[in-house]
Amino acid sequence: MIAHDKGIKPYSIIAPDFSRPVWSASLPYHAIVPLLQHQGVEALPLVKKGDHVREGLLIGRCEEGKGAAVHAPIPGVVEDVVDMNLPSGEACRGVLIRLEGQFDYLGKPREPHAWQDLSPLALIDLISEKGLVHMDGFTEPLGDMLRDMRKHKAGSIVVNAASGYPFLSNEIRLLKEHPAEIVEALKILSRILSTEDVWLVHPASHRRYISEFGKTARSQGVKLRRKPRSDKYPAGDPYELIHLVSKKELMPQADFSSSPVAVLAVSTLFAVYEAVVLRKALVDRLITLGGGALGETRTVRVRIGTPISAVFEEVGGLQQEAAKLLVGNPLQGYEIVEANSPVTKQVTAVLALTREELGVEQERPCIQCGACVDHCPANLEPVILHKLLRQDRLDEALEAGLNACRVCGICSHVCPSHIPLTQIIRDGMVKSGETSAIDESSESERKGGGREFTN
Repeated sequence: MIAHDKGIKPYSIIAPDFSRPVWSASLPYHAIVPLLQHQGVEALPLVKKGDHVREGLLIGRCEEGKGAAVHAPIPGVVEDVVDMNLPSGEACRGVLIRLEGQFDYLGKPREPHAWQDLSPLALIDLISEKGLVHMDGFTEPLGDMLRDMRKHKAGSIVVNAASGYPFLSNEIRLLKEHPAEIVEALKILSRILSTEDVWLVHPASHRRYISEFGKTARSQGVKLRRKPRSDKYPAGDPYELIHLVSKKELMPQADFSSSPVAVLAVSTLFAVYEAVVLRKALVDRLITLGGGALGETRTVRVRIGTPISAVFEEVGGLQQEAAKLLVGNPLQGYEIVEANSPVTKQVTAVLALTREELGVEQERPCIQCGACVDHCPANLEPVILHKLLRQDRLDEALEAGLNACRVCGICSHVCPSHIPLTQIIRDGMVKSGETSAIDESSESERKGGGREFTN
């Protein structure tokens, strides 16, 4: 059972300034573009060493049309198709491009294309062609997801502006800077899914920005049902939002695409606008930079394939030594193996954390305080699960709700004894084969989960 009143207000890694406009990073001299940036199998390279590529050129395609297409983020020359590691450490192949030649996107206005006469399936094909994925970290190919949602007759669209962590600024900045574009994307998706039931879920603390966006939506004939949420983590969790709108609960091993509700990040909507209206491939994205070692929090538009180390230099570089680099939020994010790893479609944030922020403490015995139980948004008892799992009583842990855990990381965060509850539970889920929820955890933001729905 989902508990909407639970969760936490975690400490903020340097207070965000949501009023600061998005910063566009410089183009990298070298971009290394992974051929695996989505849930599923690796794309096949369509270019080879020595080929000249234009900005936005298709350079990778998945077999049988499944998966997300990959495009050149910069114009230039293909230096090679290489073995590489994603920020999470997973191995795949990538296309190494050296910047050279003329631009097709940068600094050039793009004429809008009419889309109103296109069929829903033609719109989905265009979204697939441009390489779009779910931009909140799940990275399910968006075209595949929308086809399935049409099949299952998703009846509602939820615009998720309640970021998964309070300091992440990508979604709010897009609503502030591109309201008309987001509204047009909603019209496109309403046509695809044949529904006009549109919800806007947002942090209550950002009512001013949301009010302005609402005025734009009304002026364009889009009716929004607004749902303010607290700033508690995980307010933007899709499990909660689906239950909030449909009163149906996400169960283990189901597929998000079978949901009666399409929960879409604002970043995903903006990518839909660019793909359909501007015919622009997904070659860049917004990321939040933060952490004490950086010194400030910024929202930056970055080309896919840009080394993460180069992105830090764009905002002045690290101000002190980083004890750990994380992709995602501090409770669910995964450690970056190499600082020169590239930004991918999956990267929502990069944090440079100091030793003080990590706050590593030695584990102590459980004091039975109940903090983990009080804050668990899945209404589980992590203290019981961890004891059962440490005693290898896996069957009893499953009966106690192990596979309902969403691996949000809250239990470990609030534990005064510093017991690694999340890691213990995650390991138990792996052992039991219930790994779907782990796809949202600190092991990876690169895959989507599968789950069923029940009333």
